Amino acid sequence: MDKIKPLTISNIASFGALLLSWVSILFLLDDKFYLSLGTMLLAFIADTLDGWLARKLKQESDFGRQLDGFVDIFIYLLYPSLVYYLHFKFQDLISVVILYIFIGAGVFRLVRFNIVGYIEKKFTKSYPGLPVFFSYLTLLLIFLGSSVLKESIFQVFALALILLQSVLMVCNFLVPKPKNSWPLVVILIMTSIYLFYLALT
Repeated sequence: MDKIKPLTISNIASFGALLLSWVSILFLLDDKFYLSLGTMLLAFIADTLDGWLARKLKQESDFGRQLDGFVDIFIYLLYPSLVYYLHFKFQDLISVVILYIFIGAGVFRLVRFNIVGYIEKKFTKSYPGLPVFFSYLTLLLIFLGSSVLKESIFQVFALALILLQSVLMVCNFLVPKPKNSWPLVVILIMTSIYLFYLALT
């Protein structure tokens, strides 16, 4: 059995993402939505960088992969579910069941990925099923929908999107891995700064 080295730079980035996730959840529980979401986007950035650091510094390990998967549960599954429950008030029985399905499907997808890894075809690495980080695209669409849809229609729209993502996460279709994550990192940084500005004004 290989010696576990938990305090590599890449793993520290993962633990940093976990810390930021915890802080963002505390802000959410304190009803500070913009501050919470801005902090969680920083966790998203740290989670994006940990894999890049592991590859660049040759620190890839089974421990790091498992750690990354567990942290992903907080960033991409638990946090969006809490936003839906606490901020958007999806607290009826049907909503709670759908949120559970969302979390369960996401955990299934993460466990499957930890076992099978990327699927390589024609020199292209692909994810099996929809990656969990698409939960933030779903959250964005729901956030936009909240400002343009009537309340009665909005919740049906939002829950349908959440359920659709849940199904797509457990499917077997392939999603190509992005070759360059830096544009996403820049967008996340700018969005996070804007959210902090909204929180402080």
